[in-house]
Amino acid sequence: MKEFCSAVLLLGLLFPLAGHAQLSGNNTKDDFGLQSAGSNAQDIESDTAESAVESAPVALDPSLPPKVSEVLTSMANFLERTLMFTGTANFAGDVLRTDGHVQEGGGTVSLLIHAPLRAKITIRDRTGSISVTILDGETLTVGAEKDSQFYYDSIRQPGDITESLDFLAEDLGVPRPWQGIMSGNVLAMFADVSSGSFVGETTIGGLLCDHLLLHTDTQDIQLWVTQGNQPAPVRLLKIHRESQGQLRELVMFSSWNFSPDLPADSFALQLPDNAERFHFFQDRPDNGTK
Repeated sequence: MKEFCSAVLLLGLLFPLAGHAQLSGNNTKDDFGLQSAGSNAQDIESDTAESAVESAPVALDPSLPPKVSEVLTSMANFLERTLMFTGTANFAGDVLRTDGHVQEGGGTVSLLIHAPLRAKITIRDRTGSISVTILDGETLTVGAEKDSQFYYDSIRQPGDITESLDFLAEDLGVPRPWQGIMSGNVLAMFADVSSGSFVGETTIGGLLCDHLLLHTDTQDIQLWVTQGNQPAPVRLLKIHRESQGQLRELVMFSSWNFSPDLPADSFALQLPDNAERFHFFQDRPDNGTK
């Protein structure tokens, strides 16, 4: 089953691939739904409100050009006050293989966000395999296909979207390259940017965008953000200057909908007929889901 564990970790390209309790054998599909987000969800909302008051906002480097700070702050403010949205991200990346050759991989991520507690992230890679991470307000569920079999597991949701993705990243090693977009902490994605410049206006996919160049100690980043009253990322390119593994990341965002009409079962896990429970979280200290 080690191969399956690797497949689950791909859920972290959930951001990318984020990946993702011990449930009793008589659980049904409805156990993963939105209809019963009860006291645990209320407790998490209370904790989220308290942490929001206590946590200090992330500040950009004050030496950044005013136009760069303006574009980043405008995008962050918009996304952070938009509690519900959907979108699609097509991603690709070049990875340096052990034989010295460069290989590209990629896929598509579908985002469904209802902050602060609920999210559904579905990843389809170029082989056709599907993985999913669902936060329904009470339960964190992850699932993935492996050799034509669908495996899944669940655990009590560790907190809001940010805390749950932090749990997957810090406890399970799931990567989180653009978690800020999903969790409402956008500026944290650019906390290490020490210099940058405003390239100018450009058009991508018929959308007029502001084009930024950003630099950290180890990365060169280009970001294109739509102009207007809904500033959102359209294209993100990262070059890793000193990496011995991943060399380049490219993400194209599309199909943004910032006022979606979400059905009540939007965050329910629809288990396929070949679903099999795999106790990925069985050794976690809190696996007491239903």
